[in-house]
Amino acid sequence: MIDRKQELLSIDRSQDYPKWPAKLDRQVADSREEFIIHHRNNRNSVIPVWVAVDVLDWGGLSYLFSFDPLNVRDDVAQHFGLNAAQLKSWLRALKVARNVCAHHGRFYNRYYSLTPKLPGRGRSDSLDFIAPLKDPTFAMLTLVQHLASFTLGANPRIFPATLRSFPTESGMTLGSTGAREGWESLSPWHP
Repeated sequence: MIDRKQELLSIDRSQDYPKWPAKLDRQVADSREEFIIHHRNNRNSVIPVWVAVDVLDWGGLSYLFSFDPLNVRDDVAQHFGLNAAQLKSWLRALKVARNVCAHHGRFYNRYYSLTPKLPGRGRSDSLDFIAPLKDPTFAMLTLVQHLASFTLGANPRIFPATLRSFPTESGMTLGSTGAREGWESLSPWHP
């Protein structure tokens, strides 16, 4: 597995690579996913990285992506209509948003310290729509929906339906996330 061969990776000396394989091993060991159990039982517990990524959190994905050789990062990012620096910034920003959710932090009208890098204007109407926002929650949600819209097997209708069901009691609205009128008509929100 390439993720275990440091000489093939692009590892910045300031990064703490030795902790990453141990974290991956813990996440795989804790997983109850059928595909992981299959590899444990039928493949001598050898879990290919393309299988393991399904159990990684945003932080694990962010580190794995940053360890990839630059040409691999470019290829992966291009699949999502981004460059490597943009995708790296998205993964890091989404890691922070995920941690807010995982630790029961306030999510609905929060601003984030990491600002995702966006492609130039005109590449995506929804990314143009959030460009002035950059860090409110709706921008983070749009990043997730954008990535999902390019991901095989993801259902692009689930997330918009969830947002449409956002409660309106107590003065809390979807607008509190940074969403503005017309968000539903933009790609990737309107597949």
